[in-house]
Amino acid sequence: MKTEAVGWLKRAVLQREVLLTLVLVAVFVAVGSRVPRFVSQKSIINLLFDASTVGIVAVGLTIVVIGGGIDISVGSTMAASAIMAGLVAQEDMNLWVVLGVGVAAGGLLGAFNAGLITKLQIPPIVATLATLSIFRGVLTELTKSKLIGGLPGSFTVIGKGRAAGVPIPVWIMLGLFVVSSLIMRFSGFGRVIYAIGSNEDAARLSGIAVKKYQALTYVISGCVAGLAGVVFVARNGTDRKSVV
Repeated sequence: MKTEAVGWLKRAVLQREVLLTLVLVAVFVAVGSRVPRFVSQKSIINLLFDASTVGIVAVGLTIVVIGGGIDISVGSTMAASAIMAGLVAQEDMNLWVVLGVGVAAGGLLGAFNAGLITKLQIPPIVATLATLSIFRGVLTELTKSKLIGGLPGSFTVIGKGRAAGVPIPVWIMLGLFVVSSLIMRFSGFGRVIYAIGSNEDAARLSGIAVKKYQALTYVISGCVAGLAGVVFVARNGTDRKSVV
């Protein structure tokens, strides 16, 4: 029994995710011992706040990668969704409408990627490299290279507000981490995505609609990038009190 426990512990430690976590903890402790302010509550919250937008995007992109795909257009998807959400917010639309527009815009762009990859059989890296430039051109045309400003305070609270002393974007990021982890670990959808990413041919022969699920991962990635875009513009856009 003891030998089995030791063997399980060795296998767990040798996993890449565990090793990376141990390295990060070691670096955190080493830096914290030299610079105590680095491990203060305020510093940790600020670090999480700075990483929140990228962390949100990473949730959707992780699902794509697990399914054996790649999406290098997520940055442009996020930016385009941020612009759409910002333009709608300027019209004093309801907060949930703005959120819906941002997420829907990201989902549509993700669906466009999915169509190129699953219907036209374009390799993911080629397709998303092309859409990266296309989406960037669309958002440049939408804004005429001007900043989004004059946003209502009821909207910017998503990016600048706090709950229990923690910035709202951090709560959104952590919430997505928990929900996505549970879905990918315990749901049938998660098991299917892992199966496709491990061996696409075996998954197809098992009766799994591979293209359908691959397309869904890109749509999910787009929706999550759209949410990140809403948070980004709410955090970085100027509200009306700041406009002279």
